[in-house]
Amino acid sequence: MAGGDRTADDGRGLGHVEAGAGLVPRAQRDVGQSGVLRDPRVVGVGQRQGCGAGHPVILPGPRPRQVPTDSAPRHVARTPASVGSVSRTRSAVRVALTALGVAVGAVLGLVVLVATAFSLSPWPGALLIRRAFDKGGHETNAALADRVPDDVVTRADVRYDETDPVALLDIHRPAAPGPHPTVVWVHGGGWVSGSKDQVANYLRILAAEGFVVVAVNYSLAPGARYPRPVHQVLAALRHLLAHAEDLDLDTSRLVLAGDSAGSQIAAQVAAAVTDPTYARALGVDPAVRSDELRAVVLHCGAYDLDLREASSRAGAWFVESVLWAYTGRRTPGTDPVLALASVLRHASAAFPPAYLSGGNADPLTPQGRAFAERLVELGVEVVADFAEPDHEPPLGHEFQFDLASEAGRTTHEASVAFLRAHTAARPDEAGAAGTADC
Repeated sequence: MAGGDRTADDGRGLGHVEAGAGLVPRAQRDVGQSGVLRDPRVVGVGQRQGCGAGHPVILPGPRPRQVPTDSAPRHVARTPASVGSVSRTRSAVRVALTALGVAVGAVLGLVVLVATAFSLSPWPGALLIRRAFDKGGHETNAALADRVPDDVVTRADVRYDETDPVALLDIHRPAAPGPHPTVVWVHGGGWVSGSKDQVANYLRILAAEGFVVVAVNYSLAPGARYPRPVHQVLAALRHLLAHAEDLDLDTSRLVLAGDSAGSQIAAQVAAAVTDPTYARALGVDPAVRSDELRAVVLHCGAYDLDLREASSRAGAWFVESVLWAYTGRRTPGTDPVLALASVLRHASAAFPPAYLSGGNADPLTPQGRAFAERLVELGVEVVADFAEPDHEPPLGHEFQFDLASEAGRTTHEASVAFLRAHTAARPDEAGAAGTADC
């Protein structure tokens, strides 16, 4: 039939299409680019509208089936082993995510618990600071061990109050016979840390210069609060006066000294000794006469408890923590009773001659300068040994203990010269002191 293909039966029920010179199997002809094989069966010959009689009518056969090709997706059958592996992986991921959630929750809970503890009690902050300060104090003391002369004798753990288990003191003296002036040292530590043991080697070095140096232990905050350390240092002075002969002390030439928080305590005791009005306000009765207290040596101290201004967030936290621990109040600067501890506001013209020091990188140095200026206004003799603001390297808090540095040695020598000048025997004491005086 001209102009069209003809369909013939090949005897197997499969249609062929005559195309030009030969027959082409319909299965081959009907495979398109999609790879789908159309496999119709010729089920009869009929008449279609629009076609001539006798034209075969091809009716649709069974549902088409997929023929795999490179472009067609292949179905991969899952074996029981692969299904189990996927299941185990998913289970492990769920377990890991659950564990992670539990861990994150625990950490957040711990953070909230710690933050709550720090906000409700001064103990957590005080203990954290104590741990850090005590570590530094022991390291500083150990670094000075090689500088301690052999001719210094120490009498340790002398009890100055039989009713107080903390009330112990050490006495360091030169081997040479006395009498020697007596320097009573109050250790630092932010009122929450420190001990006489942490300054022992420095005080032995000082004793070798010709002084009997007494190191006083006192109760630490927040276990004990202001004004207990002030009362304990006064109790130590009473004990030294009462037992001066037994302890071989010259208590007619006393010096109060201290570092950091110890400077604040020593300065407050000195103000009480030299000003009866201030002593009455504190409710204390110092046994020491004002003429027996020759001078004070104060390193890196705080002399006004209104320390609310800080150079950093960490500094503000530190100040709040130690003052809360020491005073029991979170805003001690506004408390009229605690304001008595701010010796800068209560020093009198009778305050003893003072040597003050501080480093240019010490946040407490502005207080030291302010206290020195106030004492000068009152007519008190002052040696203000503060580092210049541009000093290099910067000198931090308690730099005077670093005798390996030039600045530390210079400050030590200057303080020794000050002590000698103010503890020298007076004309009426020359016979008692004799040639053994420093």
